[in-house]
Amino acid sequence: MITRIYINQVKEHIGETVLIKGFVHNLRIQGSVSFLILRDITGTIQNVIVKSNADAFGFVKKLSLESSVEIIGKAKKDPTRENRYEIEVETIKLLALSEAELPLAVFDKNETETSANIRHQNRFLDLRKPKNSLIMKLSSAFDRYYREFLFNEGFIEIHTPKTMPTPSESSSDLFEVKYFDRCAYLAQSPQLYKQMAIASGLEKVLEVGPIFRAEKSFTSRHATECTSYDIEMAFIKDHNDIMELEERLIVYILTQIKKNYGDEIKEIYGIDVKIPSLPFPRITMKEAKSIVQSNDLESDLSSEEEKALGDYYEKQGYDFVFLTDFPISVRPFYHKYYEDKPCTKSADLIYRGLEITTLAQREERYDVLLNQLKSKGLGQKDIQWYLDFFRYGMPPHGGWGLGGARFIMKLLGIEHIRDAMFIYRGVNHLNP
Repeated sequence: MITRIYINQVKEHIGETVLIKGFVHNLRIQGSVSFLILRDITGTIQNVIVKSNADAFGFVKKLSLESSVEIIGKAKKDPTRENRYEIEVETIKLLALSEAELPLAVFDKNETETSANIRHQNRFLDLRKPKNSLIMKLSSAFDRYYREFLFNEGFIEIHTPKTMPTPSESSSDLFEVKYFDRCAYLAQSPQLYKQMAIASGLEKVLEVGPIFRAEKSFTSRHATECTSYDIEMAFIKDHNDIMELEERLIVYILTQIKKNYGDEIKEIYGIDVKIPSLPFPRITMKEAKSIVQSNDLESDLSSEEEKALGDYYEKQGYDFVFLTDFPISVRPFYHKYYEDKPCTKSADLIYRGLEITTLAQREERYDVLLNQLKSKGLGQKDIQWYLDFFRYGMPPHGGWGLGGARFIMKLLGIEHIRDAMFIYRGVNHLNP
């Protein structure tokens, strides 16, 4: 009995009879020979069916694109293309026949534009396209290398609740859910529970999990549900420790992606994965506002200003830049304030003009935290369960929340975040 191999393994079995399985990517039926391009998760390969093989030659004419089949044949080097391989077909077996009329083309030599609505209504077909399945492979790789790096740094993975009794960040942009006889909220962030882990003495924690934002945003960078990549760590000196850790993480992830997927990214997207040098540039919000020529020093950067800042640093050869010293007015109550200026010890990481991370040192002193809470006009009663963490020797600590889909967007030059996610959730998108 022949064991199935994947298409990317065919080159290791030249001259042998092999079994491969996958989807019919393309068909060319000619007078004396037919060519079937088969696709699996590892790539595509040409299968040659000669007329003298009457059963297979007749059978292939009945196939439709995107049918799933298994093929047995001899592995050979492609005589017309260097470093390419093909299968001289012996038998073809139908596993499942596809309907002839596809709602969208998976194989599209001319890259005809299909509307985003049709593509995402048929996301299961859209993801069959090699350029989109690569996005999913890179998302999985990002998960793996994120954890790998942090585990090697001594982090412990935790899983925080996604239903909360109180908002995790602000009282706006919340999804309310009925929780028996009371109201609960879908978590905007694992922030409060990450800090509970620090109060628990776990010292270094990470989480990869969903977050929910009821923002009525229709931009290319927002989603109502996405995966957040978080850490929290204790006994830091200040937020510079967090920035130093993240820039090493980014270099590690990109190095591993280049090593394991660089050729595929180059072939499909025409992009050479760039490994940034350390350290990343760090500029204050005041300096950033000067670069983008804004006089409004008390607000966050707009998306247009982020892009302008990214363009400014890309011209100098930098894809990443840390934006630091945010005004107190635009940061949460739990961020650490400087003693000598009205700014927080926090930063955003901008990647090619898009914010992908918010990080900060947190305020660990109970009395100071109470004052900061009140100065933001927030009540103490509903969040006392969180404030109690700080009454029993909470060490200095800080962390980040990182958007993995945004990272993949910028790595591959994808225009909309919906295409960097398995399934997109937006204001008008709840199906599939």
